Amino acid sequence: MTVAVAELDPITRIQNPELSAGVEIFDPKIIPETRTREDCILGDVDDLARFRTADGYEPHAINSVKQNKVTAVQEGALPYARSHVKHEFQTSAEGRGGLIMDLGRTAVETAMRGMDWYRFEATKARGEIEIEHAVHNQENLREGVALVKISPKMTRKDGSLEVAKTDGVADADSLQVYKLGEDEKSAITECILVPDVPIQAWASMLEDSKNIFGKSIVVEDPESALAVMKAYEDMEVSVDELPEGPISVLVAVSEYIEDPIAKDKVTKHIDLFRAADQQELSEQALVPAERWLQFDMSIDQSLAFGLANRDIEQFIEDLQDRWGDEDRKVIQNHRFDNGYIMTRELAAILQNAERNIILTATAVVAGNASVLKQITPEVAKAIYRNEIAIQNAHRAGFEISAFAGDNGRLIASQNVKVGGGCSGSNVANFKADGDPLAFDSITDQKDDGDCEFISKSCPECGTKNVKTIVTKTHISGSCGCSKTKS
Repeated sequence: MTVAVAELDPITRIQNPELSAGVEIFDPKIIPETRTREDCILGDVDDLARFRTADGYEPHAINSVKQNKVTAVQEGALPYARSHVKHEFQTSAEGRGGLIMDLGRTAVETAMRGMDWYRFEATKARGEIEIEHAVHNQENLREGVALVKISPKMTRKDGSLEVAKTDGVADADSLQVYKLGEDEKSAITECILVPDVPIQAWASMLEDSKNIFGKSIVVEDPESALAVMKAYEDMEVSVDELPEGPISVLVAVSEYIEDPIAKDKVTKHIDLFRAADQQELSEQALVPAERWLQFDMSIDQSLAFGLANRDIEQFIEDLQDRWGDEDRKVIQNHRFDNGYIMTRELAAILQNAERNIILTATAVVAGNASVLKQITPEVAKAIYRNEIAIQNAHRAGFEISAFAGDNGRLIASQNVKVGGGCSGSNVANFKADGDPLAFDSITDQKDDGDCEFISKSCPECGTKNVKTIVTKTHISGSCGCSKTKS
């Protein structure tokens, strides 16, 4: 008789390994029929676990998870970014359609996996349409054709505002365009998130025979976001008709907005999307994404060993004064000797906290208004300076965990709601009290982002505990090594 892993207390398992002989340990290579909330939060961690090797991870898994992180940062922190995701495409023998693949999963399986994010019947109905759309995409993707997916924010006709906010579909419409890559061996997805488009404008555009799709498309209920989503089968157009990808779709619907205030807002969004340097925004997301990826690796390695490694321990301790009551209780229950038992329950809490910190820091640097309005100007200025210095040090290869910990405490003191896109909004339930600037212990900061800190080791010579000076153009250490920033 086997024992469910949850029935054994973590400390009991560590102290009495013989009791674990018949335990069914979670195997990330097997996707369970019913995935828990923890499984959803730890999706990227589980993907890394599937491709862990004796000395690291398989490169294609690292690249895939990094791409996920870049997209999550763009959608969650950079309001006018246009995400660009590339997956393998296996063309069918008939020459139309095929399989969109990512880490051994088809696009349909990925959509089924994403369905588990939704917790209410009203939002699960959206998930069912997303699965059907993934099937349609795989069957109809072909050369020269763009397939469009319009996912308006939930309307009151489909569900309550509370449900929409809880499952992250209350704030913005998602516009996605799917097409083949130039080599026809890859599938490209471009996405933007847009607030302020009235649901009636989408219905009016689709029903107009002179719309960008060149035909009238039936919308069963002009007040229902679900009705607009269900019309996906007829949303295809020549790639040449969408020179700006999903921005072209936004331009098209703007002509159908009757309310002058809403129309003005959407017109301003279009101008800001067009003015944004998409290459710069992509690069702006890269360093946070790489740090997030490294965190996921530490979570996976800690789960595999059963105990938190040093980086995870440090992360927990860095935020010791910021954890909310419920999270603190879970963390204390995982305390063992001088470390922490690592379970999926604890891993999900830490992953949620890291996501909040990464997205908030990136949003502050980008000037994201929805985030900045939640933070006092003095704290926002400090977070900005810290994050710029952290990114510069990361690019140069310096160890930044202690430095990032200082900024993490500062961000946690604000308990910001941040995020958006596929994984919704995020609130880490930190404690927001006390003097936030008391946590900002980085020395000798200047308004231009120059700073000094202690790095665990020099990436050039390996010297430990190196005093590091970061300026706009130069990084140098007390060991004598220096590097000009590119």
